[in-house]
Amino acid sequence: MHWCGAFASAVGCFERVVGVGVSDIQPGDFLLTEKDNRTIALAYLAVDIAVLGRLDEAISWCDQALASGRVGRPYPFAIALYAAYQVNRYRGAEQIALQHLTQLIAVAGELRFPLFLAVVGLYGAISLSERGETAEGRARARQAFADMAATGNTSGVTGRLWLIAYCCQRAGEIDEALELLAKGLEIAKATGERLYEAELLRLKGELLVAHRSALSHEAEACFQRALAVAREQEAKLFELRAATSLARLWRDRGKRDKARDLLAPVYGWFTEGFDTVDLKKAKALLDELNA
Repeated sequence: MHWCGAFASAVGCFERVVGVGVSDIQPGDFLLTEKDNRTIALAYLAVDIAVLGRLDEAISWCDQALASGRVGRPYPFAIALYAAYQVNRYRGAEQIALQHLTQLIAVAGELRFPLFLAVVGLYGAISLSERGETAEGRARARQAFADMAATGNTSGVTGRLWLIAYCCQRAGEIDEALELLAKGLEIAKATGERLYEAELLRLKGELLVAHRSALSHEAEACFQRALAVAREQEAKLFELRAATSLARLWRDRGKRDKARDLLAPVYGWFTEGFDTVDLKKAKALLDELNA
């Protein structure tokens, strides 16, 4: 359910694990312990709660996952650190996210978890790109993608393509970024891994607006599709991002009332997380449209 983008349904399952635990493990079974399962469920619960728009609540679930992980086995703890990084990225709390990434690097490096070594390589590439080391960031993102493929892990490939496209965008490689986004959307359609579908569409629209002005109508269609997907998935965070992008495009076309009427109810849905980057951006745009 998580990977398919059925976030609310996934949350219900994770809450059952957290509340009930696993009681049917037989001696000798090669399975995670009840405590391990609880840590992992708490971690994924935090991520999906954030996507559903409950951005402050997500932090409390992160804290519980980390607390549980610290007194458990290292692999579930690595998952908790990964989730804490991701949730804080969603919130725009970059310094806190970086602290969790640094811890994850230490855990993955010490115990040589190949998948997490590749994961931290990819997120390290994002950090390099955002610091202005764009060529190195793009190169490391490509290497991290290859390292993850070598582990045999296929879940989350659409998100990895989104991140590499982001690094390419930062490096000015727009054609490559658009190709990666198209590949991610194809994979989402073919496999049903739709959790990043709205974000793939939104970033494609942003790239077209910024670098392919002649294709602004295609960009508008991308934002509209991103909105539709996010609404279908109840992914309020992704809906807000898509609505902000589309409202900004409409504002630039002189459609200020239409932009305000789109963005205001989406922003008005939120009851928490007002100190986060996406809500601040939406609020600033709304204030401009209301002026």
